[in-house]
Amino acid sequence: MRHLLKYITSTLYLILIISLGYFSQIESEKRIQEDLFVPVDQRKSITFIMGEDKTETSYYTNAREHFVLNEYEKTDLVVNSCRTLACVIEYLNHSEERGMYPWSVINIVAHGNPKTGLNLKLFDEGPKATPKRLVQATLINSLPRLKQSTIDSISKINVWSCGIGKNPLINLSLKQLFKTGGSGNASLYCSPHFVIFHKDEEHKIHRMKASYWPYYYKRGYRPSLSEIEFSLKKEYTEDEVNWGEGLRNDELSSSGIFHQTYHLPICYTRVYKKKEDRPDISTLEKKRAWIFEQAPLVDQIEESDIPFDKFNWQVHKIIYTTENGKKVPAIKAIGMASVLNILRIDEASE
Repeated sequence: MRHLLKYITSTLYLILIISLGYFSQIESEKRIQEDLFVPVDQRKSITFIMGEDKTETSYYTNAREHFVLNEYEKTDLVVNSCRTLACVIEYLNHSEERGMYPWSVINIVAHGNPKTGLNLKLFDEGPKATPKRLVQATLINSLPRLKQSTIDSISKINVWSCGIGKNPLINLSLKQLFKTGGSGNASLYCSPHFVIFHKDEEHKIHRMKASYWPYYYKRGYRPSLSEIEFSLKKEYTEDEVNWGEGLRNDELSSSGIFHQTYHLPICYTRVYKKKEDRPDISTLEKKRAWIFEQAPLVDQIEESDIPFDKFNWQVHKIIYTTENGKKVPAIKAIGMASVLNILRIDEASE
C-alpha cells in the first residue's frame, strides 16, 4: 500500500509539472533583481517574518530590521504573527491596511531548503510545507484562496528561504497556491540562493546571497575539520572552493567564505493499546528494525534527504498523554542530524 501511495504521489508530481508547462529554466533567475522591490503608487507593501530566532543566529531579527529600515527594500508593513501559509493568505485577504488597491510587494521570510521545503506548516495543526505536501495542497485545495482584489499582475511575491528556488515542485506549487483564480496573478520569485541578512560593523543590515555546500553528520558527533574537508573535496570534486578557510570561519569575513551549522530533528510517537503490545527495543538492531517498520517515520527520513546513519537516534518506551488527558503506552523515536553549510557570498545583494 505504501509503495502504491508513493507511485500515486509521483504521478501527481508529473501531472502538475506537465499541466503547468514547466520545461524551461526557473523564471526567477531571469528576472532583474531590482525589479523585485519596485513600489507601486497608492499600493501597500508587506513583509511576513515567519519565525523567531531560537539559536545564536539572528536570521529573523535581522530580516525584520532590514525590511523596516532598508532604503530600497523596506515595506509599509512588517507582520510577525503568521506562522503558516494559510495565515499569510488570510492576512492578505482580510487586512484593512491594504486599502482599496491590491498589494504591491509581498515578502515571505522563512527558513528552508530545496530538499525539505519551507520550515513552516501549511495551516494550524497541519503538515510541514515539504515539496510533497505543497504539491498535495495544490491538488486538493487544502489552503484558502487569494481574493481577486488582493493581488494582480503588477503585484510581486518574493519568498526568501534558502535555495527553494532550485526545486521546481516548490516553485510550481507556490505559484498555484498564490493564484487568485482570475486572469491577473502576481509574479512569484523564490530565492535559488542561500539567503543571509548580515549586520555589518556599523550595524547596517545587508541582504546577501551565497552559494552553499552541505555536509551532514550525527548531532553530537562532529568529525574533525580535516575529515570534513576531505569529505567535501571528495563529494564536490568539480567545485573550486577553499574548504579549509570556510571551515575555519564561523562568521562572514572579508574573504566571503564561512560556515553555518543547524540541527534537523525528526520525531515520531506510536501509541499502543497495552504495554505488552510494545515490541522489544532493547538493542540497537531492534530499535533500527522498529524504525523501518514505521511508515510515517520512514517518510520523514526520506523527505529530509539525509541518510539514516547521519541521525543520532534515541528510541524509548514512554507513557504518552493524549489530547483528552488519557495516559497510554507508546514508543517515541527522535533523530537528530546536524547540517554544516559552507557558504560563499556571490554578490552584495540578491
